[in-house]
Amino acid sequence: MCIFSAVFLVEFAIMKNVPLFGDDYFFASFAKFGSAEFWQAHINHYMTVHGRALVHFLVTVFLKLPHIVWQIFGAALLAFVVCLAANLFIDDGGESELGNLCAALFTAGMIFSLRIDMTHESVYWLTGSFNYVYPLVLLLLLWNLICTKRGAFLAAILPILAFFSAATTEQNAMMTVGIILIYTLEPKIFNRENKKAKRELVFAFAAAIVGALSVYLAPSTFIRYGHENDVGVFANMVRNISLLYFQFTFKKTNLPFIIFTLLSLGAFLCIRRRGAAFKLLALGCAASVPLVIYTAVSFVGVWEYGIIDCIAFVSLIAIPSAAVVFGTLLKERPKDYLIAATALILAVGSQIMTTVSSVFGPRTMLCGVLMLTIFDLSILKIACRGKRLQAAAAIFGLIFFVCGFAEAVKTYFGYKENYPINALNEAAVEEYKKDPSHELILYKLKDESYGWSMPYNSPYHLHYFKIYHGLDPSTEIKWQD
Repeated sequence: MCIFSAVFLVEFAIMKNVPLFGDDYFFASFAKFGSAEFWQAHINHYMTVHGRALVHFLVTVFLKLPHIVWQIFGAALLAFVVCLAANLFIDDGGESELGNLCAALFTAGMIFSLRIDMTHESVYWLTGSFNYVYPLVLLLLLWNLICTKRGAFLAAILPILAFFSAATTEQNAMMTVGIILIYTLEPKIFNRENKKAKRELVFAFAAAIVGALSVYLAPSTFIRYGHENDVGVFANMVRNISLLYFQFTFKKTNLPFIIFTLLSLGAFLCIRRRGAAFKLLALGCAASVPLVIYTAVSFVGVWEYGIIDCIAFVSLIAIPSAAVVFGTLLKERPKDYLIAATALILAVGSQIMTTVSSVFGPRTMLCGVLMLTIFDLSILKIACRGKRLQAAAAIFGLIFFVCGFAEAVKTYFGYKENYPINALNEAAVEEYKKDPSHELILYKLKDESYGWSMPYNSPYHLHYFKIYHGLDPSTEIKWQD
């Protein structure tokens, strides 16, 4: 509980310095409408702009409230991600306190380790947090519910939760359907059970399909894809697969998680598998760590032979290692193996589905990073059964947590440095509205990494920035550094 509370407090400290960004200004315009116009605006948005009706409705509701409400809620969402992810591994019987500590440290470290090039798109602004963090909370809550013993009440809740989880975003819809399908089919495939699937899982699967279709088949989805995709589906996929593979595995954005994955694969192979070939693979995983670091630090947009060689070597080690571990899980089926197998399937699947889109980036990797961390933690728990191994894993988790905390502190100071500029601009706008005879001068952020789609970079968001502040759309604004 102390670790989860620490996550909330650290994230709330960051959120306190996060103002409105990007689409926040667009959705805030909905709050200015009356009741009938408010609902009509949502209908129009769903029909012509975006299919994430549930998510965007919640965005507009929170934009009607004082900003501090979202800042508290946004920090709570991240703490819930940690709590729910760790709860998949925590031993309720108390037989493994070190294992419980390890789960909490690694999941908290994962949140803290998220770099700003991912979080400024997906976490640290109101609309982003509802599009990328809120869906994960619902997904993890559903997963926990599936893994627990359910009475009549929880069984009745399961389909409802499945619908709302799937009706959030495209990636979350796929993962929601995937989790339910895996847990429904697993007993029949591996245990050869002839009895019917549990009724609540069947109902949940049907509800998840309905929720997913509400996103995938929204009229706006086809309109949006037609506007964004100008080179064709196949050409998009060919281009995006290589870009995605490099961005996910060999850039600084996901460096801590890739290192964690390589070390976890190596530990599993070394401890759980016998034979020289598996020991060599484990050694290769360890040797891949400095190569991944070199590639992430050295790559600046120019493909050099050294970087290509590093990527080839790591790929030849990591992919077979992951395949061997996955095969071992399916063959031996140790306790908690299904969590590991499901997490790996969802990590890969959630990223592959983005290749059909022309718009993807660090923000669409967030769910993949979470699933990869759950997979790593799963195989570590399976491999480290003795107290000595659990103690070693806990020390590793503490190092991961401390390094992640350092990244969170860096993020805090980045937003804290920018925040006074927002207050200065707010005051300047209010002063201009009292006396519009003088020129309106506003200031740019000191570091745009700690912000998202600023009005001076986006004419679209500038238009809604003016509406939000009650300015005439023709108002000229001079932006200064």
